[in-house]
Amino acid sequence: MSTTYTGPLLSVQDLTIEVRGDDGPVRLVDGVTFDVHQDEVFALVGESGSGKSLTVLAIMDLLPPGVRIASGRILFRGRDLAQLPEAEMRRLRGKDLAMVFQDPMSALNPLQRVGRQLAEAVKLHASGLNRKQTADKVHSLLAAVGVPDPQGRAASYPHQWSGGMRQRAMIAMAMAHDPGLLIADEPTTALDVTVQAQVMDVLAEARRRAGSAMILITHDLGLVAEAADRVAVMYSGRVVETAGVHQLFSSPAHPYTAGLLASVLGEGTAGERAFAIPGSPPAAAERPAGCAFQPRCHLGSGRDKCTAARPLLTLLPTPPSSAEGAAQPQGMAHPDGAAHPGGRAAACHFAGESTLQLLKGQPV
Repeated sequence: MSTTYTGPLLSVQDLTIEVRGDDGPVRLVDGVTFDVHQDEVFALVGESGSGKSLTVLAIMDLLPPGVRIASGRILFRGRDLAQLPEAEMRRLRGKDLAMVFQDPMSALNPLQRVGRQLAEAVKLHASGLNRKQTADKVHSLLAAVGVPDPQGRAASYPHQWSGGMRQRAMIAMAMAHDPGLLIADEPTTALDVTVQAQVMDVLAEARRRAGSAMILITHDLGLVAEAADRVAVMYSGRVVETAGVHQLFSSPAHPYTAGLLASVLGEGTAGERAFAIPGSPPAAAERPAGCAFQPRCHLGSGRDKCTAARPLLTLLPTPPSSAEGAAQPQGMAHPDGAAHPGGRAAACHFAGESTLQLLKGQPV
């Protein structure tokens, strides 16, 4: 008797990604855990080098040579993508899982017309279409993402398109088969504010039509506030906090999250320099034994526990006054006993109410 799958659309569980180093394997992504639910926008945020893009490349089975998944599971509709043969991943990639890459100019082939490249994406999972049907589908996709004169523009080369228009072409390509999960890696980088808004509107409309969930990778917290339902904050290859977007902005539970918010929200008195988290993230091979953020964190200064023990991602109660309240998915137990959050969680030795009290009114 067949059963209907009712779990998260995507469940990343204790994902560890390694590369070979001079002194042995180096963990680039270290025990990352999060869920993405049907129809939601889930944001991955953090400084450059935090492991956001590597995490989603692992989901798509597109890790660069020499980089490998060392452990963990990536469950998409209950199937472990990390265990699927390459032929099966090719059937899923572009159909059920799709990705909009960061730089559309490098993602598009400069020697081929845009329409031909979209036609390849269409026919990859719909080989029964004839030439006219394929061309009609390409023109329909371009029209759906707001490209004027889709027939004429399909005959153009990528260099004849603006940055915003190239990004629309990439969105059209990604949505060609109405994927269940869309991954957008910095989709508005290098675009001006007006075009950024247009691109995000196109993504939202494409998702609405297809009923897709989305993972949004960005360093732009303003974009997160406008577009995301839930957020995972990554630092030095690890998830340090997950929360609903309103919770994250109103009551961050990790000092790193509080520092990111302070750096963009302009906290402080008029005339003061903009806040910046001191120092830099550690290199993956030089990550400390305890909390990776400890050298930059005033809460961890002089505290032995922060330097000796790595804090685990721990489920936290949802504040009763939260606007998200009971609508937030409940946390679930990870198979190895670690926290596997569907709701609010943080990886800090002072996570919870005490953290919020310590952070309130203090520099990070």
